[in-house]
This record gives sequence, C-alpha cells and structure tokens, in this order.
Amino acid sequence: MNKVGFIFDSTAIIPHDKFVKYGFETVSLYLDIDGNSQLSTSIDEAKFLADFQTFHSLKSSSPSPQTFVDAYEKQFAKGFKKIIVLPLSSKLSATHDVAIIARGMLDKEKQENVIVLDTLVCSLGFDSLMHSLYANLDQDLEAEELAKLIMAHAENTNILFEINDLKHLHRGGRLKKISLIVGEILKIKPLVEFSEGALNVVAKNRNRNKNIEFILARIRVLSKNFKQVYVNYFSFKVDDSAVKIIIDKIEEEFTNVILNFTSRICPVYVSHVGNSGYAIAITANN
Repeated sequence: MNKVGFIFDSTAIIPHDKFVKYGFETVSLYLDIDGNSQLSTSIDEAKFLADFQTFHSLKSSSPSPQTFVDAYEKQFAKGFKKIIVLPLSSKLSATHDVAIIARGMLDKEKQENVIVLDTLVCSLGFDSLMHSLYANLDQDLEAEELAKLIMAHAENTNILFEINDLKHLHRGGRLKKISLIVGEILKIKPLVEFSEGALNVVAKNRNRNKNIEFILARIRVLSKNFKQVYVNYFSFKVDDSAVKIIIDKIEEEFTNVILNFTSRICPVYVSHVGNSGYAIAITANN
C-alpha cells in the first residue's frame, strides 16, 4: 500500500480501476436541477444527458467542509500516512477553499499530513494529468515530492473543447448576448481553452478543420519542447469525425504522444458547457 492517499472532487474524471488500485477517494459537488439540489455523484448520468435540453436551470455548488473531513478520516483509516487533495481550479469553484477549511477541522497532527493543492485543473484535465503521474505513484514517493511533481505537470496541462451549443456558455456568463446571437446565426463552433484555471474562447470558426488544426498545432509545440505528451480525448458523439481526424493525425505524426480515451464527463461540467461537442486534454512533462 502506498504511503500517500489522494482525494479528488467529483468533477475530476479518473478511471474506476485507478480508484481501486490507488485507493482514491472522491468528494461530491452538488448540482441543482430546476430547484432540486442533489449530489452530482447520485445523478443517473445517462438520463441526465438524455433529459438535458429539458432543464430550465442548472447550478452547481461546492461540497460541505464535513464531507471533506469524512474523506480525510477515511483515507487515514485506510492507513495512508499523508493525503494529497486535488480539487478543481480555485478560479472556477470554492471547493479548494472548502477543502482547506475542512483540513482545519482535523486535529493538529492530521492537519500537518494533509496537502491541499490548487493545480488550476478541472474535469478530464485530471485524467491526462494523472496519466502522466501514475509511474511516479508506483514509485511510492513521499508526499512532498509527489506534490512538487503534480504542480510541475499541472503547469503544462490544459483542455481544448469545441462547443456546438453556445447558450450554456452564455448562461454561465462566459459569452455576451450579442456574441451568442451572432454565433448562432453564423453556426460558429467556438474552441474554448481551459488553462491556468480559467475558461477562454481562443477561436471562433465555422469550419471545424480550423479548430482541429489549432489543437494539432498546440500538441506540435508541446511535442517539440517536452519528452512526453499525454492527450486524453472525449466526445459526446461516439463517431465524431473531428475526434477521429485528431487521433489519426496524432498517431501519424508524433512518437512521444500517449493517447488515452476519457469515457465520461461529469454532470457539473456538462451543466456549464452543454451536452455536445468534444474535448481534448493535454499534459506535457519531461
């Protein structure tokens, strides 16, 4: 058993087998669907996606401090000596602050053994970030060394995603009304980047090929500057042609890019970007 235990929140997309292998724990955010607040982990995700267009209001909120305290105690009870906590970006949610408050609710000795990091990463960004780190976890390093590696890898982690329905960005305050109207009329498919903890529209194209080339150009730069590049991909559409093109191009062009499939996106993330389009998460390291 490793010396260090990990805790994520429910927006982090981590494969189930990794939870089992490394003893990860998760703390759930809340999602209010038309006035009904519930744990995001309790939502039937298939039904949520099927009913998504019928919802009038969606609002996410952070976990309570006590849920983090319970997760800390559970990890210590498993025998972990120290715990690293990886909430989603503090620029998107108060979850990071709640994790720190919860740490202060522990006894002094346990407080000193809980490390809360602000990686400025979210959602499937954690999938690519952790894929770049599993070999380090297998070395059973000390918590402080792991924390440094995590932050170093996180500095070179970002997400690029193409959105087909702009109204969710508008509802979340990421897109002005006039841009929404113009975008819908022109059938623009914006490419949104999540980096350094925040969302930014980096391209506004009607032609998907331009978005594809933007993504490949980003990978190209990282491939030249880093020994390894981890790329995770996700699409709401099983046979998304853009994703297939990106994967084919990566396999043809790069020898130091490791491809991984992300199987799902959490309801909280969907509530902000919608239930269509695709996403590419990238983590580079030496």
